[in-house]
Amino acid sequence: MADFRSLTPAEAAHRLCSMRDTLLLCHTSPDGDTLGSAMALKKLLCALGGGAEIAAPDKPPEALSPLIRDRILLPGGIDPARYRSVVCVDVASRAQLGELFPLFDGKIDLMLDHHEKSERLSDFCTVPSAAAVGEIVFEIAEILCGEGWFSDLPAGIAEDLYLSISSDTGCFRFSNATAKTHRVAARLLEAGCDGAAINHLLFESRSPEELEAERITLQNIRLLLGGRFGAVLLDRAARGALAAEYFSSAIDTVRSVRGVAVAAAIKEKDGEDGSFKISLRSDGSVNVSDLCAAFGGGGHARAAGCLRRRSAPRWTGRRKIPLDFFPPACYNTLCSVPRYGSGSS
Repeated sequence: MADFRSLTPAEAAHRLCSMRDTLLLCHTSPDGDTLGSAMALKKLLCALGGGAEIAAPDKPPEALSPLIRDRILLPGGIDPARYRSVVCVDVASRAQLGELFPLFDGKIDLMLDHHEKSERLSDFCTVPSAAAVGEIVFEIAEILCGEGWFSDLPAGIAEDLYLSISSDTGCFRFSNATAKTHRVAARLLEAGCDGAAINHLLFESRSPEELEAERITLQNIRLLLGGRFGAVLLDRAARGALAAEYFSSAIDTVRSVRGVAVAAAIKEKDGEDGSFKISLRSDGSVNVSDLCAAFGGGGHARAAGCLRRRSAPRWTGRRKIPLDFFPPACYNTLCSVPRYGSGSS
C-alpha cells in the first residue's frame, strides 16, 4: 500500500503553484461542489500560469448548466498523455472516478477532499470540518493572495466557490454549515458574487422533468421500521423515460418526512445494467459513512454514498428492505434507531 502524505491547505497551495498542464478530476454524477470547486481551482491554476482543464466521468446535470462556464471533458475525449499533473476534487474513492480511474490509476498527484472517510489515491489535503471542498479552495486562494501571488481572488472564482458551498450545505440549511462557512460566504458576496441568483438556480428553478421526478419519488417512498427508515427505489421501471439526473433531490424528499432518522435513495444508473447509486442521509443517530464504507463508498457521518453493482433489489419479506443492498449488519444498525418522539437521544 502506498504511503501517501497528509497535506495542510498551505502545503497543498504550494504544490499547486508548481503544477503545469493540470487535469482536475470530478466525481461521478457531478454536483455543485465538485464542479464549482474544480472551476475555481482551474481559475487559480491559470492565474498562476500553469493552465488546467476539467474532466468528469459523467455529463453534468442539465439543472447546473446555467452555472457551468467551463468545458467539462468526458472519458472518451481525454488523452492522458497531455497532462503533467492530475488533481482529484471532492473524490472519496476510486469508484467515484468511474471510467476516469483506469486512465489515471497511479498518476494522481493530489486529492482535495472534505469527506471523513475516503480512499487515499495520492497525497491528500482533507479537511473534514469544511462544509464543501469550496471552503478548502477558498483557503488556498487566501493563502496565495497573502503570499503575493495575486492581489485578490481571480475573476469568477467567487461565483464558483459560492456554487460549491451553497450546493453542499443545502443553501446553508444543513448541519455542516458552520460559522466559518458563513464567513466564507460573506467574503464571496463582498467579492461581488450574486448569491441570490445562484441559490435561485440551485433550489428554486425546476424543469417539468424534475417536477415529474418528484412525483415519482413521492409515489415510491417506503417508510420502514416504524417510520425510522425511509427509502425510495428508483430503478428504470420506476423512473420510466426520465434520466437519473432528474432525481438528484430524491434523497432530500425522503429525508424531509417527519420521523425519518435515516433516508436512502437507491437509483439505477443510466446505461449501466445492475449498477445502482445509493445515497444515505442521517439525523445523526446513525453514522451512514460507516455503512457506505463497507461497500467501498464514503462521505460524512450524516451524508454518504456508494455504488453497488448487484441485481435489482426487491421489496420483499417482513422487513420490506431491499436485502441485496442492506445486509443483516446494516439492518441491525437501522433497527437500533430510536423512534421519532420516543424521547431517546
